[in-house]
Amino acid sequence: MNLLTDWNCHLLPMMGEWIASPRDAREAMVRLHARTGIRRFCMMAEFDFMRESLPCFLLERDRAMRELSQVLPRGVRIFAGGYLRLRPGVSEVVGLTKLCVPRLGLLPVLLPWNGMTQDEAKEWNRLLYHTSARPMIMEADHFVSRFPPAEVDRLLGLNAVYQFNYLSLKDPKIRAVLRKLMKRGATVVFGTGVNSPGSAGYYDFRAATEAAEADFGKEMLGTLLTMKPTV
Repeated sequence: MNLLTDWNCHLLPMMGEWIASPRDAREAMVRLHARTGIRRFCMMAEFDFMRESLPCFLLERDRAMRELSQVLPRGVRIFAGGYLRLRPGVSEVVGLTKLCVPRLGLLPVLLPWNGMTQDEAKEWNRLLYHTSARPMIMEADHFVSRFPPAEVDRLLGLNAVYQFNYLSLKDPKIRAVLRKLMKRGATVVFGTGVNSPGSAGYYDFRAATEAAEADFGKEMLGTLLTMKPTV
């Protein structure tokens, strides 16, 4: 599995995480690669329109990307991301599609982990049906674990890309959901959520993939972990 990608990498320097410098980010990538083999990273940071404007967020993200690109380990590739925290009113922010993953038109969205309020549900519908971007639902494993089954089924029936944590593969409930998604032809991608050199050094990728391989088989697991989103 040489084509693995981290679709939820939180190692952008000084973007609200535990990374104080590009050198810290580089060290975390080196450690993460040693444990996972990952060389492609979608660099995520949270955009919350209640804390900052979208232009300010993009300026900071692009600055962090430039600084990190100067110290990358050999053979590592990064591309810019940015996920939208769902809040009432966020669909009215001008230029949301600038958060889309480059060349894929996917808008990463983090939904509330403990269920949606009525206003949040209305906002989610606006994003789904009144924007041109296809949603990429971040950290979908949290919703599978916390939401009622009926809400999970609705969430998994959307025309969306679903991002799970690699470590969630250890959970039989998550693996059952992944089987359903593969059966209906949905696109699933994986990320680490790693946000520091420390968490990178202890990321137990091997245990997760061994559990998944015992359940799915090597071929099916390889297909699952190397899915590529399309426009």
